[in-house]
Amino acid sequence: MSKSFYITLALLVLTALGTVIIPSYAQQKLPTQYQSNSLCDTVLLEFYWEKCSACRNIAPFVDQVESNLQAKGLKVKRINIYEGNNMELAQTFKVNAVPAFFLFGGNKKTIESLPIGSVSGANLETKIDSAISKYRASKKCS
Repeated sequence: MSKSFYITLALLVLTALGTVIIPSYAQQKLPTQYQSNSLCDTVLLEFYWEKCSACRNIAPFVDQVESNLQAKGLKVKRINIYEGNNMELAQTFKVNAVPAFFLFGGNKKTIESLPIGSVSGANLETKIDSAISKYRASKKCS
């Protein structure tokens, strides 16, 4: 059986168990199609699967975070891992379970990994806002 079959099976089992794992990773580069032109902008990549209950539960909180932090230059890009070449992108980021979040600065490098297992919907905005504030201060963004 193919490697993607086993990855799919693992994701289904982990999702059914309610387990969400995000491994440590080296600095990843933001794919070109999601990049921003401004150094002060930040992009939150959300890897999800439409049948994942944890993904559906966190979605309203992600929408709220996007709305509340747009003024700070936050853009959210949602990536359904089962559409097109998105499984390959998920493998590049070593996404073992969903939802998975990666926050990128305008320099196109990750500035924060947000392991959802340790981030509840209620404090998601706090974690992201804190990371964005630190990033913007380091880049001297107003």
